[in-house]
Amino acid sequence: MALPFAQSSQSFIYRTVGDNALRLFMIKPSNKGKKGVWKQGGASPCIIVFSTTAWNKGTPRGSQFWVYPFGKYSTPPRYGVVGIIPDFRTKGRFNGTPEDCISDARAAVRWVQEHSYELGIDPAKVVCLGVDAGGVMAAWTAFPKKGPGKDDPGAPEKQPCGIILVSSIIDTKRLAKGSFGGSEQRAEAVSLLDQLPESMPPTLLLHGKADKISPFEDAESLKKQIKANGGDVDLVQIKNEKLGHNFFTKHADPSGDSFKQTTGEISKFITKKLGLVKEDTVKTKVKNALAKLKKTQKPGAKDDDSIDDDLNEEEEGGDDGGE
Repeated sequence: MALPFAQSSQSFIYRTVGDNALRLFMIKPSNKGKKGVWKQGGASPCIIVFSTTAWNKGTPRGSQFWVYPFGKYSTPPRYGVVGIIPDFRTKGRFNGTPEDCISDARAAVRWVQEHSYELGIDPAKVVCLGVDAGGVMAAWTAFPKKGPGKDDPGAPEKQPCGIILVSSIIDTKRLAKGSFGGSEQRAEAVSLLDQLPESMPPTLLLHGKADKISPFEDAESLKKQIKANGGDVDLVQIKNEKLGHNFFTKHADPSGDSFKQTTGEISKFITKKLGLVKEDTVKTKVKNALAKLKKTQKPGAKDDDSIDDDLNEEEEGGDDGGE
């Protein structure tokens, strides 16, 4: 099974819970013109993406938007980064809970590290990127403590080398009434502000000043905590102060400036901060992706669901294997 727009993708079952066989999708770099960029047994860097709206919605297809992380309209990556997009137990499709999703995220990273030879990656060069509630999932892959889920597989053997949180939920106590069935205790047990470990890998936060779902002040508090623990963290405020949650979408910002800022900041993080990719290669990739985005993105695109709609329209019959 393959993902639309990703002809080089493969799927693997990384976890079985009850009757649910959960798959993750690997998108291999293209070796075109660059012999030996990726090979089984190699040591390519890897980006694992988690994107979900309050753990209710989210599919591997929607998460393609963030792979590498230059947008779904870019061609398959040509600079040696492996993309991994796991499916997980959202409420909408699996009747799952936030705790289930966190368990699945940790299980996915463990599986990727344990199968690094097969995937052609270096288990020490894994970056986790989370969007919206997926940010909580991404962050928890770096938490060494026991997870909040009943079927928590335990923390990954190695912490990810970097965490990227885009418009992330940070203080889950704000969602206690909805996502956690009114349980303040459950919400606190998941909250990044309440459960943050003493040691975090380098972390990048991208947040909108006008975010009413996950206030900017929460991002500032998380940055302060990480720094107080001696961690390396950058908080980037989106330049347009009128933008809030999902600031990166064409619906929120038709100009595309916030999307350009987002990809630029992620590029700097994976090149200058983490040193995983050569900077000149990334700049070329971003330039090409933005040019293609400008030509092809539909003006009504809003979020992961609308991205899925676009994919269905543009790739009829595409099988993502995860719905």
